[in-house]
Amino acid sequence: MIELPYYMTPLVGALAWSILAGPKNGFFNQLWRLVGGNGDLLNSNTAFGIAWVMAFFEGTVAFMIISPAMKSMDPALEEAPASSGGAS
Repeated sequence: MIELPYYMTPLVGALAWSILAGPKNGFFNQLWRLVGGNGDLLNSNTAFGIAWVMAFFEGTVAFMIISPAMKSMDPALEEAPASSGGAS
């Protein structure tokens, strides 16, 4: 599931979050009002909402690119600061 956004366009993620966290008719906001909440729980149309959706969606792409490099890194690079008195 973590690889799924890597193969999709960001438009699909934006549309999905618009359906889930739209200010008026978003699924999460409708559930929030159903349990007695006031106002909007989430709003994907604000600047913070757009940044959060893009970070959530594109974060998996960065993870897929960076993770092979981290796995092939020499473990001695992690042990070197501790052996010279650094924080572990």
